[in-house]
Amino acid sequence: MRYSLSLLKKYIGVQDTAENIARQLTLKTCEIEEIIERKLPDDILIGKVLDVKDHPNADKLKVCQIDCGKAGKFQICTGGENIIANVFVAVAIPGCYLPAIDLKIEPRKMRGEDSNGMICSKGEIGINEDEDKHWIWIMDEDLSDLSDTDIGMPLGEKYPWMNNAILDVDNKTVTHRPDLTGHFGIAWELQAIYAMENHKFSFNKLPEWKHTFETTNILDTLENATKSSMSVNVETENCQSYIAVEYKDVNVQRSTLYTRLAIQDIGQQSRNNWVDFSNLFMMTTGHPVHFFDADMIKGGITVRQAKKWEKFIDLFDKEHELIAEDIVIADDEKVLALAGVVGGKTSGVTEKTTNIVVEIAHFDPVAVRKTGTRLGLRTDAELRYEKHINPLFSLYSLLFFLEESKFYATDLGNNAVHGISYHIADTLKSSLSQKKTVEIDAAKGASIIFGNNTHAFDDSATKILENLGFAYSENTVTIPLRRSPDDMNIPEDIYEEVARIHGYDNIEPQPLQGESAYVPFTPEVKLQRAVEDYLIHEARMEQGETYPWAEESHYAYFGHDKNTHYTLLNPSSPETSKLRPDMIYGLMDIVEKNHRTFDEIRVFDTGKIWPEDKGKLTERKALGMALYRKSISGRQQDTILELKAHVQTLLHKLWVKQISFSATDKEYFHPKKQATILADGEAIGYIATVHPLVQQNYKINETAQVSYASLDMDTLVSYMEGEQAYTKSYKTLQDQIVYRDVCFVIDKDKSRDSVMDAIKAMDTIGDIEVFDIYAWDKLPEGKKSIAFTFSITGDGSMTTEQINEIIQQVIKTGEKHGATLR
Repeated sequence: MRYSLSLLKKYIGVQDTAENIARQLTLKTCEIEEIIERKLPDDILIGKVLDVKDHPNADKLKVCQIDCGKAGKFQICTGGENIIANVFVAVAIPGCYLPAIDLKIEPRKMRGEDSNGMICSKGEIGINEDEDKHWIWIMDEDLSDLSDTDIGMPLGEKYPWMNNAILDVDNKTVTHRPDLTGHFGIAWELQAIYAMENHKFSFNKLPEWKHTFETTNILDTLENATKSSMSVNVETENCQSYIAVEYKDVNVQRSTLYTRLAIQDIGQQSRNNWVDFSNLFMMTTGHPVHFFDADMIKGGITVRQAKKWEKFIDLFDKEHELIAEDIVIADDEKVLALAGVVGGKTSGVTEKTTNIVVEIAHFDPVAVRKTGTRLGLRTDAELRYEKHINPLFSLYSLLFFLEESKFYATDLGNNAVHGISYHIADTLKSSLSQKKTVEIDAAKGASIIFGNNTHAFDDSATKILENLGFAYSENTVTIPLRRSPDDMNIPEDIYEEVARIHGYDNIEPQPLQGESAYVPFTPEVKLQRAVEDYLIHEARMEQGETYPWAEESHYAYFGHDKNTHYTLLNPSSPETSKLRPDMIYGLMDIVEKNHRTFDEIRVFDTGKIWPEDKGKLTERKALGMALYRKSISGRQQDTILELKAHVQTLLHKLWVKQISFSATDKEYFHPKKQATILADGEAIGYIATVHPLVQQNYKINETAQVSYASLDMDTLVSYMEGEQAYTKSYKTLQDQIVYRDVCFVIDKDKSRDSVMDAIKAMDTIGDIEVFDIYAWDKLPEGKKSIAFTFSITGDGSMTTEQINEIIQQVIKTGEKHGATLR
C-alpha cells in the first residue's frame, strides 16, 4: 500500500517534510517502511528544438539546436530516434544532476561535435513509462498547455505535480483499518495529528465531506436519480447493497500524464482513462468499484451464489471452477465477475467500449476472502473487502464517485450519468438513521491518559475525535461511516484513539495495580531467557519476529520440497500457505529487507518449525541466528568464525560440556563452511555460510556474506532441567581478570574444538578465542598452528606464581588432547 502526498493534497495540505510526515504516521497510525521521492532538479528546463541535423561522424546521432530561453541556446547531440524540430523537450543543462540515473551533465564532445546538455527521456527524469522505447520525451504529446512563453522555465516549476513523495506502508499495520487503504482515511489521521502538533496545514475537502455525510439522505438521492435501463437483482444475503451507475457514449482512451503519473506513484499500471479512474478512486477512498462494458451484459445484472462447478474466465484469461460459496455477478447468460475479487474477461472495459456500467457494492467480507484465498486471487479489491468495509460507507461512496468523476473530467470527458439502478437490503435501510455510538466514561479515560484530569480529557478528546471525524458530546461518541463496523465497539477503543494521537510518550507511567506473586520459571522459559540474555547483551544481536510460514518459492533455496510440508487452510496469502521447516527463511527475509541500509546485520529469533524426520513431519522449537556483513576484508571478519564462537559460548553457558562440529556437504551452503553442531555427541543443529548463488536469490551481492546457525531448543531444554540452573553473572570491579596467549601445533586435519573445549572446562578459565590459524613450510608436514587468547578469573588475590601455574595447567591440558606447545 502506498500513500501519495500529491493525492493527499486534494484533502489536506500539510506543510512538512515527507520524513516528518512518515515519522508521525509511524508513531501514531501505521508503519511507513520507505519514502520514495521524485524531485525534478531546477536545471531541467523546458526547451524548444530549433533545428535537427544528422551528425557528420555518427549514423545514429543527431545534432540539435535547443532554445532554453533566458538560459541560452544549446547544441546537444542525441541518439533519440524520434527527435524532430519545433517540439518542446525537457533539457538537462550542464551542471544538472539526474538522480534517476545517477548522472551529472557536463559539456563534452560526441564524435567531434560539441554537446552541451542532455535532451531527456521520461525515465531519465523519474517518470517510469515508455522505458522500452528509449525515446526522447516529446512533451507536446502529453502536455497540451505548453507555449513559447514557457521556454526556459524549470519543468518542476511549470508542473509542480511532477514532484512527489510516496510513503510505502507496511500492510500488516492497516489490517483492521479498511479506511486506511485509501488516501481519504489517512488524510483524517494527518488532520488529527497535525492539529495536536499545532503545525501549519490546510483542511481542503475534509470538513466539506464530513458535512455531506451528516446531512445527505442517500436514499432520497438514489430514489430521485434517473432510473437506469439496466436492472439489478440481488438473490443472496451476502450482498447488502448494489448500485449500478450507467454512462453512455463514453470515449475510452489513454489517460492524461497527470493521471498516469498518479497511477504509477501508487504502484499501479496505467490501462486507459476509465480503468485508471476506477483504480484511483479505490486508492483514494479505500472502496473498490468495478466497470463493466454495458454492451457485453445480456439482460440485467444478477448478484447470486455461484452454481457448483460453474466456469468463469477472469481478466487475466485464467479459467476457474466455482463452488456454491462463491458470490458472482452474472447476466442472463454468463458470469460477469467474481464479487469483490476480480472481473471477467468478456465484460471488461476496452478501447472499443462505448457504454459503461459502474458497480459500487458491498459484499460479505468472509465470503470474499474465502473465494480469493481458494482461487489464489489476492487482488486490491479483495484485500479491501476482506477488511470489512462499513456497508453504509459503500452507499455514501456513490457521492464520492460522482464528485471524483468531476475532478477527472479532463480524462473522462463531461459524461453525465445516464441512469442509476440499485438494491439495498432492508436491514441496511433500517440502520441508515441509526448512527453507531459508543458510550465512554470521561473520568476513566482521564485516569488512563491524563492522570485523572477530566477537564484535560474533555478538551483533548473533543479536539482529537472531531479531527478524526468522530462526534463527541456528553460521553457519547458517534463513529464516522468510513470506519469498519468491527473497529469501534467498546470505550477502550475510543480511549485508544485519543491516546495514540495524543502520543503514547506523553502519557505519564502508572504503577501496576495489585500484587504480583513469585512464579518460578519452567525449564522452557529459563532456556528462552538464557538464550535471549546472551545473544542480546553479549553477542549484540537484535531479536526479530518471524512468521511460522515461508514463501513457497523460497523452499527450493535450502533443499526443501514445499509439497511435503503442512498447508494452512486459511493462509494470509497463497504464496505463504506452507508452514516453515526451518527458521532460516524468516531470518533471510529480514536480511534481504535490511541489507541495503546496514553494512552489518545480527539477528536471531526462536519459534516453531516443522521439519521432516525419517519421512514424517515433526513440530520442534528452534533458535535461528543470522550474521550478515556487506564486505569481508580478512579472515578476522569471516561471519562463520564469529557465529561459531557465539554458538560455543552460548552452549557453554547452557552447561553443555562437550561441543564438536561435523562437516556436511549441502549444495546450498558454502562447500568449506558448513557443519552439524554436536552437544555431547548428539546433533542439536547446524552452522553454515549461505552459498553466494543462493544469496543472489535474496538480491544480496555475492561479495557480501551471510552465515546462519540453528539450534534445537527442545533438546537444549534438558540441560536446564538439571541441578545447575542458568544464572546470570556479572563481573564486578573486584574480579581479577588476566588475559594470556598460547600457541599450539596440532594435526592439520584435526579440529581445534577438542583442545578449546578441554581448556574451557577448567574452573579458572573464562573466555577463550582463536586469534590466528596458519600452516606454512616452517611447520612440520601435516601440521598447523593455532593461537588462542584466554582469560583467567580470580577473586583479586591471585599471585604471579598462581597465574603461571594455571598457564602450565592449560599447556598440559592441550598436550593431553594431541597439541604441542609452539
